[in-house]
Amino acid sequence: MLLVIATIVLAGFVLYMKIKEYKELKNIYSEILENKKFEKLDLQKNSYIIALILIIFGIISIVFGIILKEVSTATMGLLIILLILSEVMTSKFKNVYYYNDSNFVVNGKILRYKSIKKIDIGKFPFRQSNITTLSNENYVVAKKFALFLKDKINKK
Repeated sequence: MLLVIATIVLAGFVLYMKIKEYKELKNIYSEILENKKFEKLDLQKNSYIIALILIIFGIISIVFGIILKEVSTATMGLLIILLILSEVMTSKFKNVYYYNDSNFVVNGKILRYKSIKKIDIGKFPFRQSNITTLSNENYVVAKKFALFLKDKINKK
């Protein structure tokens, strides 16, 4: 029973933090997108597929936990589902990128293409990439977006 309570408290805390992050990002992005015209590059598809697989795994864990009368298995399934749903909530801001001819948006910040010092492309298929600005700020982005940026910069 202690495990169930601890799981619910942990999941509740994570969900609370993600809801708070979602609200902040929603405000930031609505303000940014309201003032300037940006095109959108949506890379959420893979995240949703992985999330769906993990949610199915969580549901299977809950069902097996109930059938086998193992509270820990059911609780782990519930935790998996809640954590994945909390990640899906903010996916809209982390896997959708906005850009125009001179700027792009990452993590709620507008960056100029000219401010990019270095782009490190991830070496594995699902590996994230790193963007370093001239002021040595680092941003983690999807590999496809990093390749898109590199191509955009090379065309200029």
